[in-house]
Amino acid sequence: MNKRVKIEMDGGVQVIRIPAGFHIDGEEVTLHRAGTALLIEPVPSKRRSWEEWSEDFDKYRGEVFMPEGREQPPMPPPFDVFKE
Repeated sequence: MNKRVKIEMDGGVQVIRIPAGFHIDGEEVTLHRAGTALLIEPVPSKRRSWEEWSEDFDKYRGEVFMPEGREQPPMPPPFDVFKE
C-alpha cells in the first residue's frame, strides 16, 4: 500500500502527517535511511519481563542443539606473552 503525503515545516523540523490506514502503534519510532528512502519502524512500547523471555526459549526445550554435530579445527598451542 502506498500513499503520497506532503512534507510540512514546523519551525526548523520537517513533519509528515500519517494518514488513516498507516497509523503506527506506540509512542516512538526509529528512522532508517536507505539511499533516498526513509523507513519508519515502530519501537515496542512494552519491555518484556524475564518470564516472557523464558517462555520464548521454552518452546525449544527438548530440541537437540546442532544435531549434525560440529567440525571444529583443533585449537592452536597457547601463546606465552611473557616468554622471550
